[in-house]
Amino acid sequence: MGKEDKLLELAETKFGELSPADIKLFTAVAKGDMADYSSANEDENDPVNAENWGEERQLAADRIEWLCSGGDALSCVSNKGIWINGVCVNGELNLNFIEVSIPFLFLKCSIPDRINLHNSKISALAMPGTFIGSMMAFRLIVEHDVFLRDGFHAEGEVNLIGANIQGDLSCGSGKFINSEGKALAADGINVDGSVLFSKGFMAEGAVRLLNAYIGGNLECDSGVFINPSKVALSADKVIVKGSVFLRSKVKVQGEINFFGSDIKGSFQLRDFIEPSNTVLKLRTAHIGTLWDDEESWPEKGNLRLDGFTYDSIYGKAPLEPQKRIEWLKRQPESEYHPQPYEQLAKFYHKSGRDEYAKQILIAKNEDEAYLKQLNCPQKIWHKMLKYTVGYGYRPLRALYWGLAIMAIGALLFWSGADLISPTRVISEDYPKLNPIFYSIDMFVPLVNLHQAEFWLPNANKGAWGAALQYYMWFHIFAGWFLSTLLAVGLSGLVKK
Repeated sequence: MGKEDKLLELAETKFGELSPADIKLFTAVAKGDMADYSSANEDENDPVNAENWGEERQLAADRIEWLCSGGDALSCVSNKGIWINGVCVNGELNLNFIEVSIPFLFLKCSIPDRINLHNSKISALAMPGTFIGSMMAFRLIVEHDVFLRDGFHAEGEVNLIGANIQGDLSCGSGKFINSEGKALAADGINVDGSVLFSKGFMAEGAVRLLNAYIGGNLECDSGVFINPSKVALSADKVIVKGSVFLRSKVKVQGEINFFGSDIKGSFQLRDFIEPSNTVLKLRTAHIGTLWDDEESWPEKGNLRLDGFTYDSIYGKAPLEPQKRIEWLKRQPESEYHPQPYEQLAKFYHKSGRDEYAKQILIAKNEDEAYLKQLNCPQKIWHKMLKYTVGYGYRPLRALYWGLAIMAIGALLFWSGADLISPTRVISEDYPKLNPIFYSIDMFVPLVNLHQAEFWLPNANKGAWGAALQYYMWFHIFAGWFLSTLLAVGLSGLVKK
C-alpha cells in the first residue's frame, strides 16, 4: 500500500467520509505535490473574497492539525511538507506544541480565523498572497525562513514574541493591519538572517522588535508604517549585526524608536516620504556609521538624540558643521542635552576636522545659554565667554579685544594728554608721557613700562579730566579681565 492510500485510509478512519477537498489535500501531501485548489480564472483567486469560493475550495482546519499531530499520519507526509494553493481553511488552526521537520506553504489561501503556533518547531513557513485573521506564535522555532510576503495580508495581530527564526523573516509586500493595536509583535525575536520590511511592506498599527536580535540587516526600504501619534516602529534595545535601512521612499506616520539599540553596521535614513509626520528617537543607541540626508530629517522638536553615539558619518551625508548644527536643533527646545554636541565634536576631531569640532562646541554653549533656564548673572557670563574667548575655543578673541582697547586707550590718552598730570616732581630724567606705551602699561598686568606709575589723569581738571580717570579704571580692569581669559583660554581651562 502506497503512502497516499495509507493516508487516505487513516483519514477515513479519523474523519469518516472525506470530501473532494480532503482527498486532494491528503493525496498531495503524501506524494509531495502541491494541493492546488485554485481556479483557472485568476480573478477568482483573491483570498480576500474567499467567501465566494465553492465547497471544492473549503478545507477544515482540523485536517491540517491531524497531519501534524505525529504518529502514522505524519509518517505519510512527504518531506517536502504541506503545500496548499488557493483554499479557504475553516476554523481556528491550532498547531501549538507541534514539532515537525517539514515546511509549510500556504499560497493565496484564506485562513480567516486565528493561526496558533505557540512553542512549536517547524522547518519553514511561507504564506505568499495568503489572507489571515491573526497569528499567535509565541516562541516558535523555525529552522529556515519565514515568508509573510508577496501579498500576504493579516487583518489582526501577528505575534512572533520570543520566536527563533534560523533564516530570514521576510515581509516584503506584506500587509499587517491592526490599527488599534499591534500589527506585528516580535519582542525578543531571534533572527539569524535579516528582517525585511521592504518592497511594499505596509503596517497599520505598531511594529514591535523590542530586545530583538537580528544577525543580518533590518531593511525597511519602501516600507509604510502607519500609527499616527503612537509608536509605528519600536526597536528599543535591538541588536543588529548588519545595517538598518530606512530609505527608498519609506514612509512613517508615528514614532520610530531605537532606544538603547546596538547597530554594528550603518544606520541609513534617506529618501523619506513626509518626514514631517515622523518622530525619530535614537536615545542611547549606538551605530557604526550614520548615513542620512537633510530631506529625511524630522521636523524641529521630533528628534531625540540624547546618549546617541556613532563611530562615523558617511562621506555622502551632510558633513558641514552648520548643517549638522541644524540637525541638532531638530531636538525639542525644552530638552537641552550637551551630549549630542559632544558626540558630533568627537567625530569631527577623530576624523581630523578640528575646526568643525570647535564650531560644534561653540554652538553647544550658545544653545545652552538659549535653551536652559539661566538666571541673569549666568546669562551675562555666557555672553561674555562667547564674545571674548568663544567659550574657550576661540581664545585669541581676547587678544583682539585687548588690542582694540589699547588702541582706543592710546587715542584717548593722546587727545587728553593735557589732562594727565605727573605723579611726582618732574626732573630732567623724568619719563615723558607716551600715549601708546601708557595705554599698554595701564592695560597689561605685571608689565612696567615706566608710564603708569609716573602719569595719572587729573580729576581736578574739570569734567573731562574726571571722565578720563574713570576710563583709566575701566582700562585697567579690562586688561586684567581679558588677560586672565586669554591665559585660561589658551590653557583650555575655560572650555565647556
